Amino acid sequence: MVNAMLLRIHPSGNLASLAPDAAAQVKPGIRVYKEVIREHIPEALPFDPLGMAGVTNPVKPIALGILSPKRSSVAVWRIEGDADVRIRTIAKRPEIVYPTDLGVKVNQSGEDCVVTFPRPRMGCILST
Repeated sequence: MVNAMLLRIHPSGNLASLAPDAAAQVKPGIRVYKEVIREHIPEALPFDPLGMAGVTNPVKPIALGILSPKRSSVAVWRIEGDADVRIRTIAKRPEIVYPTDLGVKVNQSGEDCVVTFPRPRMGCILST
């Protein structure tokens, strides 16, 4: 879900074959997209808070964001690296808007925020 939420969601594949815990994330993800993110996309500009994504290095985290006049959002992924991912804040007090029930945490640390993932291969959406 996190992969598409800063653009335009097009659920595809065999959603009926998802494991129950994965299937439980689809409906809240679409709700967050519709209620929090979608209206800001037309005016948003993309940015890379960690620089260009190093998608071939599984130890390096990935972060992609959109900045709009009223709300900004960042998708952050931990592939196989450290549990803590430090990124420059998009504004004071970013909050996790998706997923909110998998133990991902965010804490302010000076001008940065630290996103802590409980296990590898997870992503989340921060928003302000």
